[in-house]
Amino acid sequence: MYVMMALGFSLIWGISGMFNFAHGAMYMLGAYISYSLITWGLNPSLAILSMMLIMFFLGVLIEKFCIRPFGQYRGTMSYVMNCVIVTLALAIAFETAILLIYGGEFKTVNPFAPGVIVLGPFQISNQMIYSFLIGVLSIVAIGLFIKYTRIGLAMRALAQEPTAASMMGLNPDAIYSITFGISSALAGLAGALLAPVYSIYPSVGWVSFLYAFIVVILGGLGSMTGVIAAGFLVGIIRNVGTIWLSGQWMMAIIFGSLILVLLVRPRGLFGTRVG
Repeated sequence: MYVMMALGFSLIWGISGMFNFAHGAMYMLGAYISYSLITWGLNPSLAILSMMLIMFFLGVLIEKFCIRPFGQYRGTMSYVMNCVIVTLALAIAFETAILLIYGGEFKTVNPFAPGVIVLGPFQISNQMIYSFLIGVLSIVAIGLFIKYTRIGLAMRALAQEPTAASMMGLNPDAIYSITFGISSALAGLAGALLAPVYSIYPSVGWVSFLYAFIVVILGGLGSMTGVIAAGFLVGIIRNVGTIWLSGQWMMAIIFGSLILVLLVRPRGLFGTRVG
């Protein structure tokens, strides 16, 4: 789930050159939309697919109406700061809207795959296995999409040489919109898959955003390989660490690990020198 969240965050940074502070809100919205669709009687698989479509088009709308107006400043500090302010405002607006609609109490979703597998002293819920497999398939699918499809190649070209890509006939605005849509759908999928495991509440997106931010910085901005490696590393540290230490120490340990890595590798584990 950390990898899925961080991939969407990294995609927007790599292609648009901005930090999307509403990324955690997309996780939260995905969880609540799935919760609503399942509560209304929709099949869980169909609910997740419907949610991803909704989140994709929401991401497209956010890029078109909230980010694109600053496109003339792209590549400058003004663009970055304007996008930070706008996406932060969107995150707060979405959180407030969910609070007004659903209230502040915790919500739970019935497991899509009930039951538990017992392996000696260990117990693994079928829901965790289901979420893990769907997450892995999604990561592989997005990697293949970026590497082999025309849209994926256009995204890579725009990330590397935006001016040359535009001169070759690419439509940057369309690629930016698609990137935002994919990022929002990935974040929403992570929220939907974790909703049956953890309770959801209006501010849950900030926790996921923080972990996504850590994973992206640790792995290296714009590096898909780094994001995948760092996502699994953070997940292992967080979960294995709770065996010996209280969960209250986990954020301190993860941030400490991040600082140690950045002291040795300022650009992250797989970051590359720019320029």
